[in-house]
Amino acid sequence: MGDENYFIKMLARVVEHGIHLGDIDDTEKYLENLVDTFATETHLFCRYENKVVIVEDSMCNPIMNLAVNKDTLFVVPAGEDNFFSCFLKVIKYVSDVHRKKKNKKKEIDEETFEWI
Repeated sequence: MGDENYFIKMLARVVEHGIHLGDIDDTEKYLENLVDTFATETHLFCRYENKVVIVEDSMCNPIMNLAVNKDTLFVVPAGEDNFFSCFLKVIKYVSDVHRKKKNKKKEIDEETFEWI
């Protein structure tokens, strides 16, 4: 990982191929919860419509669009301003959901184990 352009390459890969989310029970709920993570941001406007999350700045300039197709979250940049901070917020949301699912699965596995 000594490559100095590693982060840029990973960002380009996410934009090109999306982020695999694994099994999602309800895509609509997943995206609505993603919208809720932006609710505390006063300088951003985020909405879910037509199966796409649209993130805009306070002047209604588009920043990014997000959509899920076959358990993959696609990030489509729509502008340069505020893109990186919004992208990091999306990554944090995805990792938090993944961590919760992993912990929940671990709890279930431990509960189903038959102790001797």
